Amino acid sequence: MRSMAANKLYYGDNLDVLRANVATESVDLVYLDPPFNSNRSFNVIFARHEVVPDADAAQIQAFDDTWRWTPITDEQYETYVSGELPNAVADALTAFRTLLGENDAMAYLVNMAPRLVELHRVLKPTGSLYLHCDPTMSHYLKVLLDAIFGARYFQNEISWKRFSAKNDSLRFGRSHDVILFYTKSKDFTWHPQYGPFEQDYVEENYRYLEEATGRRYRRGDLTAAKPGGDVSYEWHGARPYKGRYWAYSKDKMDQMLADGRIEFRSTGMPVFKRYLDEQPGVPLQDIWTDVRLHAGSNERLGYPTQKPLALLDRILAASSNEGDLVLDPSAGAEPRLQPRRSQGGAGSEST
Repeated sequence: MRSMAANKLYYGDNLDVLRANVATESVDLVYLDPPFNSNRSFNVIFARHEVVPDADAAQIQAFDDTWRWTPITDEQYETYVSGELPNAVADALTAFRTLLGENDAMAYLVNMAPRLVELHRVLKPTGSLYLHCDPTMSHYLKVLLDAIFGARYFQNEISWKRFSAKNDSLRFGRSHDVILFYTKSKDFTWHPQYGPFEQDYVEENYRYLEEATGRRYRRGDLTAAKPGGDVSYEWHGARPYKGRYWAYSKDKMDQMLADGRIEFRSTGMPVFKRYLDEQPGVPLQDIWTDVRLHAGSNERLGYPTQKPLALLDRILAASSNEGDLVLDPSAGAEPRLQPRRSQGGAGSEST
């Protein structure tokens, strides 16, 4: 097997490219946004197409080039469940077919299964996979990924709010996508990401304002529960609270006072000034509402499922290091996604 070149786009069926060009445990991060026409009628996706409503004809025509149950799909299914794929994956596909029958949704899962198995193979032990999908198929894909990666390596189901609002008269507006985050092992690359503090949190917790600089700060305790050296001294007429110790040496306390990082309560007890502008922010949660591709954005290219660069930047920042190899097996990202890192792309049939 040849080694996959960095900064190279492969054109063709991504299953063939993965098997022929991507070495085992050679990739640090996988992001994939496989084609799935979520705008189609839910009933049509989960039905066989002996009769096709006129309203869905145009969308189905485009969708046919990607996933549809055919005799070839049936042959692929039989091959996969007869030993080509791991037993747990074969069991998942068998259960899906019992539940779903033969339709476009099942064809999608049959085609995704071997590709996800290959992506698991090419990931390094420290690697991560992010699968971008929609709520129509996310629950099936999660079961499939559990069978491949192991449920213990599921990290997050991220809800990404792609629209500010959707007008749907028959139900709650459907405005989010799903990103499933899995890792190859428990020892994976991870860099925590942060968002801004909410204003009410700032006003409640950073309510002091430094007159000379205008900087907001909160007061922090300078005592500790356990001693760590000579920390039982009297300092500027104060001693630690009963049963506690100073958190720093006397020299360190003197230096912090000289640097303007300590002030005194009315009781004479010193406290540490913790500035708001020195804090990284709130640890990012699994609901992302702050990254969207707005209508007037210069990034917008005109296709409805385009993702903003900031969304991919966030994933890269969280789960890769400088110089890592990042693989997009469905060629859904623009080349300028992250030029400072090595990237590889394995094209899909729809590329």
